[in-house]
Amino acid sequence: MDLLTAALGIASTELVKAGSGELGKSSVSGLFKLAQKLFSLIKEKLKGNVRAEVFVQELETQGNEPLLLEKVTKILDDEMSNDEAFAADVKQVAQQIVNFTGQKNTNVNYGRDQNINYGGDQNIINH
Repeated sequence: MDLLTAALGIASTELVKAGSGELGKSSVSGLFKLAQKLFSLIKEKLKGNVRAEVFVQELETQGNEPLLLEKVTKILDDEMSNDEAFAADVKQVAQQIVNFTGQKNTNVNYGRDQNINYGGDQNIINH
């Protein structure tokens, strides 16, 4: 999973939580604001593209839905390849979202294979 897809998934989930009243106070000040910022950038760029606007709206309300993530990511990849400034802004906010979430929840795996054993049941093999 790439950075943009991970950030969109996190952001959309955060916005759905906000709509259902599940956000904690700490989230409102950080991750929620980043999610709003990412979707604001995206909506502004895609304004007038009715099909894209519908997908973004659905992602905002339905959350981390794989088919919607794929559709929105494809649209954004095209837009980002044509507009370097937009791409830089989106990547910056996406990185902030992933970093923020990583700091809050170190057990979340955002596309990286991780095999970490922090417990005492570790097999040590000496060769």
